[in-house]
Amino acid sequence: MKSFLLIVIFTAIVYFIGLVVEIYKKYIRKDKAHVWENRLVAFILSVGFGYVMYKVFPISYMSGTYTEPSIFDAVAYAVAIYVLQLPACLAIWKPLVKEFMARKMKSL
Repeated sequence: MKSFLLIVIFTAIVYFIGLVVEIYKKYIRKDKAHVWENRLVAFILSVGFGYVMYKVFPISYMSGTYTEPSIFDAVAYAVAIYVLQLPACLAIWKPLVKEFMARKMKSL
């Protein structure tokens, strides 16, 4: 049950970061942001949420035993979130935002 809860929270964070990055690209920067700027935003969000996950759910939490969390837990969470947010952004949010923009343009 603990690992299921961790996976659900982790997945929600990954999809949330993908959505925030897509909103940043389309609405805040109006498609004028460079690729590295988008990656930097995703990296900063991943590090922030990775640190929160490190404080709330140490990696030893899944095994049922508690050991003192190390900074490597935070790095592992941040890297995993950063790597997984791009497919979430491309697979889920990009088509939805594109469809929303098309509907918005039709209504104008």
